[in-house]
Amino acid sequence: MAKWFVKLSTNKKALFIMVAIALIVFVFLVPLFFFHNAETNYPYGAYPLGWLLGSVAEILAYYSLMYMSDSLFAQKDPNRPVTSLLAIGSAGIRILIYAIVLVISGICTFKSEWFGGFNAFNFYATAAGLLPMLVVIFLTQFFALKQTSSAPQGSGVAKNDAPKDNSSQDEKK
Repeated sequence: MAKWFVKLSTNKKALFIMVAIALIVFVFLVPLFFFHNAETNYPYGAYPLGWLLGSVAEILAYYSLMYMSDSLFAQKDPNRPVTSLLAIGSAGIRILIYAIVLVISGICTFKSEWFGGFNAFNFYATAAGLLPMLVVIFLTQFFALKQTSSAPQGSGVAKNDAPKDNSSQDEKK
């Protein structure tokens, strides 16, 4: 599995990590399905479902970001209107995804009577499910840059061809 992960591009590594975080946190939140607040009859199962809703929205938003950036950089001819439209469309889709998810979970949490008592998603858990993308992208890009900056630069001389000890030349001078 590690060899497979190393072969992935930086974007796909980030996507894989986001999916893994979403699933791991969801598994830890699953026991909340068996509890509810006795006073308000609020189901604690709304927390894992809210996390799942936020995570799915986050993954869709990142996938749209990946897809649009790949299509932007794949343009052979510099056709500015199409490129601008793709960039605006990508940003618009992500904002629309976030807005829809947060509005639905907000109504479920604060005004569930608008949905006939449907309170399956928690607003705070949904908002928390949207957050890991920033951290994951930052860390994967940081480690990718760190790997490329630690790679040998310049002529690419093999390690065996490099001089082993410079102290003998200093003594001759």
